[in-house]
Amino acid sequence: MDLQHLILPVAKKLWGDPRPGGTRKEVRFGEGRTIDPSRGLWYDHAADEGGGVVALVERETGRKGREAVQWLVEN
Repeated sequence: MDLQHLILPVAKKLWGDPRPGGTRKEVRFGEGRTIDPSRGLWYDHAADEGGGVVALVERETGRKGREAVQWLVEN
């Protein structure tokens, strides 16, 4: 299942609107959080962690595995 195209809308839902200062390959959110929409990846520089769409949902909602996928379906 290819979910990388969902990274930007999921990040907006979980983190709010992006902040100014991004680049062509990077969208910035809050303090030190970025996404790379072309690769479908996120990274939190302060926490030194990142990953794909499901990992972002798991981290921000506390739902794991199938529950995280269900959150994507619902939202």
